[in-house]
Amino acid sequence: EGTIVDGATGAAIAGAIVTASDKTVLTDAKGHYRAPAGTEPLQVRAVGYGRSTVTASDAGPPTTELVPLRPKALYLTVYGIGAPFLLDPALDVIEKSGLNALVIDLKGDRGLIPYPSKLPLAAKIGAQKLRTIPDLKALATHLKSKGIYLIARVVVFKDDLLAAAHPQWAIRTAGGGLWKDREGLAWIDPSRREAWDFTLSVAEEAAAAGFDEIQFDYVRFPDTGGLSFANASDENGRVAAITDFLREARKRLVPYNVFTAMDSFGYVCWNQNDTGIGQRLEDLATAVDIISPMLYPSGFQFGIP
Repeated sequence: EGTIVDGATGAAIAGAIVTASDKTVLTDAKGHYRAPAGTEPLQVRAVGYGRSTVTASDAGPPTTELVPLRPKALYLTVYGIGAPFLLDPALDVIEKSGLNALVIDLKGDRGLIPYPSKLPLAAKIGAQKLRTIPDLKALATHLKSKGIYLIARVVVFKDDLLAAAHPQWAIRTAGGGLWKDREGLAWIDPSRREAWDFTLSVAEEAAAAGFDEIQFDYVRFPDTGGLSFANASDENGRVAAITDFLREARKRLVPYNVFTAMDSFGYVCWNQNDTGIGQRLEDLATAVDIISPMLYPSGFQFGIP
């Protein structure tokens, strides 16, 4: 057992997540936790703080201090992380301006995985045709040595490469044809649970390499009507598919003590339904540590609620 406190104020942190092997416990209102015996070392995290490891003490239950952290990040695409003319200036901006984090594409909008993945399916579907990160763990270690909080962006259901390789998993038009979005890209049907493993395995590789946060993007149904899905696409069905995916992700990532996060439509902040895409705010909040609503100025045009 032990206590988790704010490293700046000494105040107890309620709801901190303590990881013991493949299980988690939460701290109570006094910051106290009790974990199963024999599960050391323990790992701990809390939103608004950096991750840490509990250090055992012969003097009694340890008190672990978490360092307050408010990530302020730049974003680098699959291409940007491998381009010195983009990466080096980004690191320079971080060093000089007080920013402290990087969002890096590890599975991009077009399904590309820019590091040497151990997943056979990654090479088979063509996701490895662009290698901009020679060694993912070495990159993470280098960036973390600079005090940078690392966020792995993992695009989920917008995956043209996986859909082309496994068309039985893809979203269909009402007529049964392969549906493609405005960019000409096919998507995976979120209700096809057998398709989840590939993306979840990418997330595990990022966590194992040392990333602090896994940020899932395009974790939704398309904002297009008249499409065909494996299961009935009513609101509750859509919400269940999206929320269950995120819960499965959090379960798979427990041993790594990483923050789980997702990007949502900005509209889900005030819509009382799922915005037609399976994102209902109160359900999402039960499945991840962090929600990042995409609030664009264009979303506040005349006529928008």
